[in-house]
Amino acid sequence: MTNHIKIMLSTPTIKVANIDFNVQQILNCIDSGVKSGADYIVFGKNCLHGQALGKMNSHKSILQAINNGINKIKVYLVDKPCTVLVSSIYNYENQIKSYNFVINAQGCSFFDKFLTTKFGNKIHFHLDNSYALIRTRKQKLHQLTQLSKKEKSIVVFTSTGLGEYTGRGVCSGDKIVIDNGIVLADCGYEKENIFVDINISRKHINDVNLNHNCTDDTGIDDKNPLPFVPKDERERENILSTLQTATYQRVKETKSNGVIIGVSGGIDSAMALVLATSIQKKHADFGKIYAVTMHAHATSELSKKNSKDLIQACGAIHIDIPITQSIKNHLQQLGHDGKHDLTYENSHARRRTSILLDLANMYGVIQLGTGDMSEIALGWSTYGGDQLSHFNPNSNLTKTMIRDILPYLAKSINSSSLHKIILKIVKAPVSPELVEGQKTETILGPYMVLDYILYHFIYQCQTVKHTFNLCRTVFADIEINDLKKYFNTFITRFFANQFKVKFSCDGVRIMDFDISDLHLPTNFDSSIFLQELQEIV
Repeated sequence: MTNHIKIMLSTPTIKVANIDFNVQQILNCIDSGVKSGADYIVFGKNCLHGQALGKMNSHKSILQAINNGINKIKVYLVDKPCTVLVSSIYNYENQIKSYNFVINAQGCSFFDKFLTTKFGNKIHFHLDNSYALIRTRKQKLHQLTQLSKKEKSIVVFTSTGLGEYTGRGVCSGDKIVIDNGIVLADCGYEKENIFVDINISRKHINDVNLNHNCTDDTGIDDKNPLPFVPKDERERENILSTLQTATYQRVKETKSNGVIIGVSGGIDSAMALVLATSIQKKHADFGKIYAVTMHAHATSELSKKNSKDLIQACGAIHIDIPITQSIKNHLQQLGHDGKHDLTYENSHARRRTSILLDLANMYGVIQLGTGDMSEIALGWSTYGGDQLSHFNPNSNLTKTMIRDILPYLAKSINSSSLHKIILKIVKAPVSPELVEGQKTETILGPYMVLDYILYHFIYQCQTVKHTFNLCRTVFADIEINDLKKYFNTFITRFFANQFKVKFSCDGVRIMDFDISDLHLPTNFDSSIFLQELQEIV
């Protein structure tokens, strides 16, 4: 086409550190681009090897394989009419870092961000590796749009996609093209390749107001009592899509036969089981779902019924292993007198985890954890017990988020019986049921308040006084002394339980905030915050 250029943006599925496989994926995409007449074929950052190499990025074998891969692409393009942009770790003059390569029939060279077309137009290329996180996409689109308008240029943004390490989240696979402030293409990892034709002879548009389409949606609503909860259906869909993709990928990466989940009748294990069920319905090769009930002396009849009904509604394979007698025998071996103390409670959680991990070995599956971010923040788990799992899809979800999205997820499966039981579980009191009559929110405080404190005090780094005053406004019906008690519990437990955070299991990132990001030492002294709380009148 006269005065047109065609750009192909590609995010092929890769394998971390398998350079030969990844190069072949790239060559396959180049073939597709050539057949479609693409002038430029653009890949995400470090697509030759994946971004999770760690210290192995300087290993001589890895660097040699990368060098061979780049040479293979160079040879492949000798008789091709297109230009390929890739990114990779590379050793150039003893500097090992990530470089952007522009490769075509004329040769191979480095480039920073800008390339000039044969028509003299400037293209701003971003080869990226960002994650699919909620509430960040509009901001990213806004920033790229403003850059395009400011530079009066074409902006091409490509991020790595599926196949990357899922322990930190799902790579977005974003493919965005903006020409002088006008968004021409915008999609994620759901499409591996897209093509965009650009008329580079069109006059620049300098006076068009585009802010109504790309607003910076990062404002904080202090009066919102549920700051972590999805704002709308689209956010729920994005969260669920990321959870499903990451969990499915982890099962396939580990060559597992499916998953196993301990089902208590509570909301967190229900979230993990319903999530697995939704994945199984989308992917026939997901494998089997084993749901294990391990009732003990303190397990209520309501929890027994809810867990049984839930497993039946999900169609999972039910395994029932009562643990009352085995716990009794274990405690007797220890010389424990059977009193309901910390040893008694934790022995239940550790016994259940041991059973799940052993069954996972038996059936060749991975164990899905169920602890949510609200519990992780407060150390509301047993070290070496329910803290452990092979993969935890709930780890970046707060309790209030799960209460919101679980009914939505259950409804999307289109099963009236499943939706009905989920509504019962969501309304039931939260409890680990390690001793009779135990209710978590009576001990710790309401999760609505605790999540609000987590958001403003930890995530937004607001002072104790400021966060407390916000709570007094938002939760006006709560007595001040009770509110102080909730703050004291949060501050004390949050910093005292960082030793558990240090050994948290892999999960999936769906927000731009996670407890593990703080990298706090286990001996962090919280006196400064407790003193601030005491000074509040």
